[in-house]
Amino acid sequence: MPMYDLPSKRFRRASSAMPSTLIYNDVPQPLRVQAWMLAEYCPEFHLVCVGTEHILCHEYGRFSLAGQRRGWSKKEDVQDIVKGFFLTTEHFGEALDVIVLIYGAFYRGAAGHLTERQRLEHAIKELNSRFLEHNIGYQLVEDKLVRIDSEFAHMEMVEPAMKVLREPWLDGANVEFLRALDHYRHGGDEYGDCLSECGKAFESTMKAICAKHDWAYDERDTTKQLIATCLQNGLIRPYLQEHFTGLRISLESGVPTVRNREDAHGQGTIVREVPEYLAAYLLHLTASNILLLVEAERELP
Repeated sequence: MPMYDLPSKRFRRASSAMPSTLIYNDVPQPLRVQAWMLAEYCPEFHLVCVGTEHILCHEYGRFSLAGQRRGWSKKEDVQDIVKGFFLTTEHFGEALDVIVLIYGAFYRGAAGHLTERQRLEHAIKELNSRFLEHNIGYQLVEDKLVRIDSEFAHMEMVEPAMKVLREPWLDGANVEFLRALDHYRHGGDEYGDCLSECGKAFESTMKAICAKHDWAYDERDTTKQLIATCLQNGLIRPYLQEHFTGLRISLESGVPTVRNREDAHGQGTIVREVPEYLAAYLLHLTASNILLLVEAERELP
């Protein structure tokens, strides 16, 4: 369904009432309606609603989202239950649960079906545009909800990194980077875990490149040793070595140093709280470094 830049939208954008920062603790009613209407266009919507209701009840410890389970003699019954819950729940996290489960089911069901996948991609693209339209700081990437702090950083680094990491030979790094995203999304005490997983994903990417090209390395190699191995084997072209001296320093002192100082070596007698801005920086830095390494690997003979 196309999006229309209506005059009312332009007036709201021009007014001071429009928030200047992204929001993470709300799913406004218009966004819920738009997300539901988009989902209704996807195939097997009734079955997806049945699965969604079942998963939510199991996770929430409830017999039904409608208070008391009703008979599902009509196709619309279960859809009405999920729809009513989605549109009326006062907890923004529960509304996000519904979005992730419904669109996640569509994503997994569309695998191998070109037409359905294209239709879903259009739906997710519009849904993400709706998130930004309402200044909500989340994006749906495949079947995962990703928190964003900068639209540019997310679009230019995180999403492309997730795309390249889907290649089978990078499976280990992919799992670790997705864990980092998940820890970052939960925030608070999990920012430290985000740092740890970012470092693991960065190291695993280099190990995967070394293994793919039979470069000598040890599983116990430090990040600095892995970087040296990749550079010595021409991952960065010779005529760019000097140009990338600054990059190498960033790779050695950026991801590994932040991780080592804040997470990996113990806290002593002082509990260190990892601030959100540091976790965001490390997440984006890891994504950009992974992109650099994988794109350079693709150009190897």
